Amino acid sequence: MVRDDHCFGRIVLDSTVGGCWYDVLDRRRSPAFAQLDDGQLAAAVALAERILAEGDPLLRELDAQSLRWRGKRPERAA
Repeated sequence: MVRDDHCFGRIVLDSTVGGCWYDVLDRRRSPAFAQLDDGQLAAAVALAERILAEGDPLLRELDAQSLRWRGKRPERAA
């Protein structure tokens, strides 16, 4: 379950760059969203709006993919 803002940010960033965001962006430079080009930023906003519209099923799917990119196992739904 996604509970924290930073988890939502991870999911959107990872999905936007197509992998673990800190393999693409400089994790020491903050905020990470400021490092996106205009196209990436538009894609990130569109994805966040899609998550808002489609809700939990999409968010869980994207979270699971994000965790796989990081070598972690997705949490199982309770």
